[in-house]
Amino acid sequence: MVCLSGPMLGIGLTGCTLGPNYQSPELRDTPRRWASDGGSVPSRTEEGPVDITWWRSFRDPELSSLVGRLAAQNLDLQTAAERVVQSVAQRRIAAAQGLPHIDGLSSNTYNRASPNGTLSLFVTQPGAPLEYAIFREGLTSSWELDLFGRVRRAVEAADADTLAAVENRHGVALAAVAELAQSYMRLRGTQNRLEIPKRNLRLAEENVELVNKRFANGTATTLEVAQARPRRATIAGTLPPQRAQEAELINAIGLLLGDPPRALEAELRRVQMIPRVPRKVPIGLPGTLVRRRPDVREAEARRTSILT
Repeated sequence: MVCLSGPMLGIGLTGCTLGPNYQSPELRDTPRRWASDGGSVPSRTEEGPVDITWWRSFRDPELSSLVGRLAAQNLDLQTAAERVVQSVAQRRIAAAQGLPHIDGLSSNTYNRASPNGTLSLFVTQPGAPLEYAIFREGLTSSWELDLFGRVRRAVEAADADTLAAVENRHGVALAAVAELAQSYMRLRGTQNRLEIPKRNLRLAEENVELVNKRFANGTATTLEVAQARPRRATIAGTLPPQRAQEAELINAIGLLLGDPPRALEAELRRVQMIPRVPRKVPIGLPGTLVRRRPDVREAEARRTSILT
């Protein structure tokens, strides 16, 4: 409990700020270095500053374009942003409790006196109008002294709630971008794998056509014809599951962007190479990993709000 004392209006007053001050926990026994990577990995981690725009390291214009649209179109991000706005408004309300309050009152009444004033204290003069209006207005002011720190603690709690809402939005953004990048990589991998059975199907169709011509010329047997057609059918049967997986990943990306199903088919159906993994990935120091996590910072802010 933090107490403040001092004379005011000739009377000795003592004001105490209620509640304990929050102390951030200290990190102990954190490793100084990350584990070394293997010698055969194509990408290595390094203890450099973390790039917050890490998706640009893949050098894929389509991926960067999708992430740029994600910030403006994702519904979860918009909801988290509205929570931040609400927290800021609640903080202003809490801070306003320590300011002077001014209330105004005004009234306007329309009256009509009775022409029979024998039983009334109000008797109009002869010829005076019976209708009249009465207008009243007033102004009152008040100011509650924050002797016990209630308002200060309320403002501190509101600040902590605002910080928690901001960190929640950071966490939602990080999860959305990671899910988008993962779905995009899986999509490109599926499309590249799909090219193999497509090419094999074209070769199988050419083989069936060649065998039919040879059979018509009498140089191929019925066994060769019977073997060529099932081989083509077997290869064709492997295409629908992979095409369904491709459509599923496209719709998953569209869902993250808030688009209706199949809205991105024309854009993402064009087959592209899988983005290359960057040769070096900066991941910072082990001791700073916990402090960089939005969920940890959000939990700490909410703990501050509860204890305040």
